[in-house]
Amino acid sequence: RRAKKLGLFDSIQTMKTSSEIEDLVIKQYELGETTCEVAKRFNLSHPTILNILLRRGRKLRPANDERRIYTVNHHALDNATQEEVALWVIGFLMADGCVLFNKSGPPSKITLTLCERDKKYVEFVRDFFGSNNPLFRKLTESSVYPGKLLPQQGVVINSPILCAELAKYGVVPRKTKTAMFIGIEKEVAAWRGVIDGDGCVAIYNGQPYINLAGSSNLVNQFADFAESKIGFRPTPKLSGHSNICWRVELFSSNAK
Repeated sequence: RRAKKLGLFDSIQTMKTSSEIEDLVIKQYELGETTCEVAKRFNLSHPTILNILLRRGRKLRPANDERRIYTVNHHALDNATQEEVALWVIGFLMADGCVLFNKSGPPSKITLTLCERDKKYVEFVRDFFGSNNPLFRKLTESSVYPGKLLPQQGVVINSPILCAELAKYGVVPRKTKTAMFIGIEKEVAAWRGVIDGDGCVAIYNGQPYINLAGSSNLVNQFADFAESKIGFRPTPKLSGHSNICWRVELFSSNAK
């Protein structure tokens, strides 16, 4: 009776094969059940469930997923260099995202907070990582108009695996002064992400115009990238009175 209730019988007469049971185990795990929950569902031991998943080539979720409330695709960046969307996300996080340390371990959190009118970008990045984390809202004082509070929307995604993947491409904690790409500095999609985050593409006096702000390392990488495409290297300059923010600009046919 218990076997029938668990779905191990196709009918009263026919018991499912071990292969079919394994298919059901994998299905429940991929639907989000923990290994402990799957073991309890099919009245199997926990080591048996682990053995089935590993033998059938399934990647195990991190142990802390057993307590996870919200979803996340820890492997969203596994093939990043082959996917334009993934490269754009890396570039965008290089510009506007933050990677935070765990209290007692390696970086584990990705945060992205933007002004409320750019909420769609926060949602896009969250959805790319397969997360259903709710967005949070906060008020931040304007750096231009002291005393004026600006509404912002943000998201926090917990994944040491994704943080480690981002680090491979240069997106690391405390990157404000040192940000630079690693291995993807020639990828157009990555630069699109950076410019969407900390740059500007516009028509100025009837001509195309590109502006990018960031660390000295990053804007110099972009200058090198521009030179490889158009044969002209724009000159990075310090932005205003800042001693850490640099800027590079392209005008007219060079921007085009």
